[in-house]
Amino acid sequence: MTESVVLLAADARPQSGGGHLARLRTLAEALEAHGATVRLMGRDADDFSQVAEAAEAGDVGLVVLDDYGATIEDDLRLKQKGRRLAAVCDGPTGQRAPDLILDAAPRPHPAAYTDKAPNAKLLLGPQWALVGERYTRRRSASLARRSNDLNGRARVAISFGLVDRPGGALMALEAVRMLEKEGWSDRLTVDLVIGPHCPHAERLQRVAQGLANASVLTDPPDLAERLAAADLAIGHCGVSSWERAV
Repeated sequence: MTESVVLLAADARPQSGGGHLARLRTLAEALEAHGATVRLMGRDADDFSQVAEAAEAGDVGLVVLDDYGATIEDDLRLKQKGRRLAAVCDGPTGQRAPDLILDAAPRPHPAAYTDKAPNAKLLLGPQWALVGERYTRRRSASLARRSNDLNGRARVAISFGLVDRPGGALMALEAVRMLEKEGWSDRLTVDLVIGPHCPHAERLQRVAQGLANASVLTDPPDLAERLAAADLAIGHCGVSSWERAV
């Protein structure tokens, strides 16, 4: 018998940022550690045909979908031929038809899904957040650091995701510059983390060069260590907020 494949499909369009793909990558690592055969893909087109074609190719038995653009019609197509469907959500967005919904919002509201996905099993609450082990295993050491005196200095980590179209990192650096004008220039060390497709990369580099002790890092492999070492972590309210929280 051919082994069933788990297809993990995320919205990876530039306007959607990198959070959907990042948390499914975390899930892929966990599934593979338990012996599952996994395929991870990102939808980079506006139509849904990429995901449907991937589900229909090969022996896919389960599809895990992390995509705000999915509709009930997309769900039903993915469930053809007996496939099971799980949806990773951040609150109900419309009528859906998955077999299971994972929503890690801090204050879950099961009733919100009663009409939107009446037949789905619900996994709700922060205990279901898809956070990688490389972050969670540093929590104890990070908490221990917080109990110590900063000795007058602080390390700040700024990360607004892979894309940051609104320019949140620019606003954060401007706040750092204002603090330096108030006499904090010798008390702050800033790690600014950006993605390879950040549209503000050149401007961020120029602003950082004008600060006393700031570095711009593009997609560093040691992001988990840098967040754990930070006294203050600044970013947007997307998937990366869970990584900062641990």
